[in-house]
Amino acid sequence: MGRRDMPDAFAARVVAGLRRRLEREHGGNARALARELGMSQPPLWQLLNEKTRPSFATAEALARVERLAVQSVLTGPRELAAALAREIGVSEVAIQRVLDEPEESDLRPTLAYVDRMRAFALVLSNDATPPRA
Repeated sequence: MGRRDMPDAFAARVVAGLRRRLEREHGGNARALARELGMSQPPLWQLLNEKTRPSFATAEALARVERLAVQSVLTGPRELAAALAREIGVSEVAIQRVLDEPEESDLRPTLAYVDRMRAFALVLSNDATPPRA
């Protein structure tokens, strides 16, 4: 995989992260965001308007300014929650139910999604249990 061959899901997360940062931290000032990321404004504009795909270097720059690990930029909290939920034995049906929910504009912490997955698993297990006589 080349430096610019970023999977679609990762590319979408980087662009969404750039847009959030642009609005939240820079009030829509693309020049300020470009300067913060160490890039010029025209390539940033192309990324934001999906004329080009982000590179891993762009993901790294976004992670640096957000003070996050690159993995957190490329995989959202729901995907990290799914990995954690699998480790603690949450059913795949419950995990998938949360992953299939529409993406929220305001990200929740990873553990909030784990809790949601566990709650769905509990509901599903109660539905599968025959009622007591």
